[in-house]
Amino acid sequence: ERAVDGIYSVAINLHNFHEGTSYFGIRCGAAARRFRVVVHRMDAIVPPDGGKHHGEVCPGVWVYHYYDVPATASGGGGVTFHVEKHEGDVDLVTRHGQAPVKLVPPFKYMGADEYEGSISLCNIKPGERLYLGMLGGDHCASYEVFATPLNASTPCEEPLHTPLAHAGRSDSATLSAGHFEQAECTAPFQYLDYIFQLDEATHSATNLRFEAQLRAEIGSEVEDVPDAISLLVYTGGEVPQDRHTELRATQATDGIWSVMLNEVELYFLIHGAHGGDGYNGTSGSAHRRSLASSGSATAAAAAVELHVAVKCGPDPRRFQLLASVIPSRIDAALTHAEVCPGQIVYFHAAHLADVRFTAIVHKGDGALLARHVASRSDIPLKLQPPYVPIGEGGAHGGGGHRRALASGGYDDPTVDLCHLHDGEEAYLAVFGGDHCMELEVKVESIAHADCHEQHGGGEHAASETGAGVIDPGHFVYGSCDALSWVDYSLLLDASDSDYNFLIEVTDLSNGRSTSDDALSLHLFDGAEIPMDRFTEQRAERAVDGI
Repeated sequence: ERAVDGIYSVAINLHNFHEGTSYFGIRCGAAARRFRVVVHRMDAIVPPDGGKHHGEVCPGVWVYHYYDVPATASGGGGVTFHVEKHEGDVDLVTRHGQAPVKLVPPFKYMGADEYEGSISLCNIKPGERLYLGMLGGDHCASYEVFATPLNASTPCEEPLHTPLAHAGRSDSATLSAGHFEQAECTAPFQYLDYIFQLDEATHSATNLRFEAQLRAEIGSEVEDVPDAISLLVYTGGEVPQDRHTELRATQATDGIWSVMLNEVELYFLIHGAHGGDGYNGTSGSAHRRSLASSGSATAAAAAVELHVAVKCGPDPRRFQLLASVIPSRIDAALTHAEVCPGQIVYFHAAHLADVRFTAIVHKGDGALLARHVASRSDIPLKLQPPYVPIGEGGAHGGGGHRRALASGGYDDPTVDLCHLHDGEEAYLAVFGGDHCMELEVKVESIAHADCHEQHGGGEHAASETGAGVIDPGHFVYGSCDALSWVDYSLLLDASDSDYNFLIEVTDLSNGRSTSDDALSLHLFDGAEIPMDRFTEQRAERAVDGI
């Protein structure tokens, strides 16, 4: 409804393509207008011979290209997509096996002053389809795209991202995983309803996330109206007359209305709906249902129908709705996930003795909690020590458990589980914090000597705090981000009882103001840092700069 660079543009891509006739209309405004209309046909297939194809994409619009790896190709190589851009700006997003539907880090942005760019996909498989998604930026972009195959011996580096499991789209389903449904509120407080088919084969080892976001007019910004709409999910097979549900998001966090059905909740829905005993056990079944038997359901299992609704507010709004399937059973490959405040997403791995979960956090905050799980009743349902906090700031903020490296940058938070017994699985629960967190998770087998499992109480238990060691008599230098903590440990023994110890902190920030509350110093004299970090021994203001 708005022109960008003098162009009104919409796209037909693989997500909204259908055979047959497509209709579009041009509506004149208050005055008479002359106009010209053209339909560009852009090849989606990028040939393996290096041939170039022309493309154009405008703001907010996706255009897709894909490369089909020959079935006779040897595995382990890669493909590099090359983009020669003439004008405009664009985001490049790649995926193995399915087209990207959302701009989620990591991705590559080509600004207006960048004219050549490339992005690779590695460890390809024979017969695999590789996707390049082009998302228009602030201005319409015109470009040429071509691909270069890489053999297994050629260095290949791709942005770290694993595609989500894709449930596909059936004719009877209104809402499908990985597919944006775009709609508009045309009447105050109306409901727009969708159906999502939940079945054991696709969703028994997954987390399911529904999210809604407002859409802006092209050329304008999305308004920040946290209560503009509401997102509602109904699990009873129908929408009740009063439309009440506890699975709802009535306020947006970071512009997102989000409802999560994690693996524990999906298991109950699938198996409970099929006459199973849920995850706690009923009807005489053993309360401690084993993990080995938890995946089975009755032979006549049918799909569970979830009803999803967007409730409009008093004003007209345009929005998009997305269902995302997050695999819960993971391995050494990175799996993408998103979790918002109050939500939990689960990951687990079996047949490993000593494991390490690693999280690459792109933004947001939360916590990682790992446990040995022998039965479904052992799956952690609430945040209890020990756990690893992830501070706001994500990959570049250095908050929470992230520690500065001598070489620059930050390490990625990890949590270990050691000496898992037969029948146990390693479980990782990711808890949402104050902001929606986007991250990638993997699990790897490690040597027992390298395994350091958290024990004891407190979010900063034992050596997992990341606290720096400090000794009397010399300076230690550090830095902190806004509202973050930097912890140090001072070890004293009986011989130190004859001394007094004074801990001093001096602000060395360049251009620091005269404020005397830029920092505060807190002394915890117990064996651990309390969860609420409260102590009476604290200095909240500097005196003479100290």
